Order: sequence, then C-alpha cells, then structure tokens
Amino acid sequence: MLPPFEIVARRRPVDLVSPATRTEPGTDRFALPQPAPYAAITAADVGRRATLAFASGGVRLALEYDDGGYALTVTDATGRTTDHRSRRAGRAEAPVTELGLTLTGTHVTAFGREQGRWRARARYDLLERVDTRDDGFLTALEGGVEGEAGAVAAGAFGQLGLRDLRL
Repeated sequence: MLPPFEIVARRRPVDLVSPATRTEPGTDRFALPQPAPYAAITAADVGRRATLAFASGGVRLALEYDDGGYALTVTDATGRTTDHRSRRAGRAEAPVTELGLTLTGTHVTAFGREQGRWRARARYDLLERVDTRDDGFLTALEGGVEGEAGAVAAGAFGQLGLRDLRL
C-alpha cells in the first residue's frame, strides 16, 4: 500500500498584474480601459506614504498607505466618500516593498508585499455602491499613483485568486 500523498512544495507565479497586459506607465495618471472588471496597479519602492487609485467618471477607489497602515477610500458617483480599514489586517507586519490595488468583479482590494509575499490588507465590496460591470465605467477607467512610490505597473488582474464566474 502506498503512503498518502502530501504537498512538498507549491511553485506557481503570483503577480497582481497579468503579464499579458502589463504596462509600465511613465506618468502618475494613466488610462486603464478594461473589457471586464479585472484591473490591477502595483508600485514598487514604496516610502512612508503612497496612494494608488482607480477612477472613472465621478468614482474613485483608492488605497491610502500611511506609514504601515492601509485604508481603502471609496467615492461613488453621488460624491459620498467612505474609508474602510481592517482591524485585524490593516497594518503591515514587516517592511513593505510594494503596494497593489486590484478590482476584481465588485471587490476592490489593497495589497502589500511583505517578506516577498503579497498580503491582502483591506477589501471592500462595491456591489451596492458602484456598477463595476458597466461598459462606460470600464472604458473610462484610469489609474493613478501619488506619493512615495517607484516603478508602476498596471493592466488586467493577474495570477492570483478566483475570477468572477458570472458570465
């Protein structure tokens, strides 16, 4: 009889921005149109304060990073702005080398790369506030980076997690 199988290692690429659609915009604000609500922005060489954001029309979805603390700021089309922080996971546990902001379906998520691994630090479900599947929203989608951040990459959401299966 054979012994039970066990996992010895997991080796798969993990990147928030899809390699097939990856761009490295040279400006702090850039067009990021998408055919579906799956987009990502990453910024390396992060300092003490940085902001990554998606914007479309009057909607703004932003990751506000401030000295190890993460918050998501959501401004909907009515102009209502709310801040969302995780009590359990909202602070970095190690030095942050990169920040990431993703839009996957109706969820916006803030990530930090700590000790070589991406960690989700805040997440918000936009279902009741923003129609992320609207063609107008997706066509006008823009990305932006402000503050102390280096190399920026943007494109479709990459190699992490499960996609929205409602097609």
